[in-house]
Amino acid sequence: MLRFQISIIDFFSSYGILFIINMKILDYEPDTIRMRQSLGEEMSMESNQRKNRKYVLNITQGALIAVLYVVLTVVFAPISFGAMQVRISEILTVLPMFVSSAVPGLFVGCILANIIGGGMIWDTVFGSIATLIGAFGGYLLRKNRWLVPIPSIVSNS
Repeated sequence: MLRFQISIIDFFSSYGILFIINMKILDYEPDTIRMRQSLGEEMSMESNQRKNRKYVLNITQGALIAVLYVVLTVVFAPISFGAMQVRISEILTVLPMFVSSAVPGLFVGCILANIIGGGMIWDTVFGSIATLIGAFGGYLLRKNRWLVPIPSIVSNS
């Protein structure tokens, strides 16, 4: 049985408020005793459990980042939509520096925010692709933290 512990830490950087999502999956076995035939089977089960945990962790982190993007966009809807857009949620495009699952999370979040907010089809398609390019570029430049926001700025300009 898996239990999630989620902690959201925010700190101020030169780019504004940045939210880091730190998720830990705590695994505990029930009180029943499991019979295993050999040590090899036990080790393969443990490696599969680790892979499954990492997969679940990535999916969950991406979903949480998508939800954060949508919430920030909808809360600041008066300035987030229109001919001149100021999206507070674009601050989250520096998250790929910390977790790779932020790249699809930001992309999906941008699509959902544009659909929920009533954005035009061109804005939904090309704005989401621009956010994807910016997030992926930030992920590629994650070794130098000062360059991470540049792809997002260039792709959304």
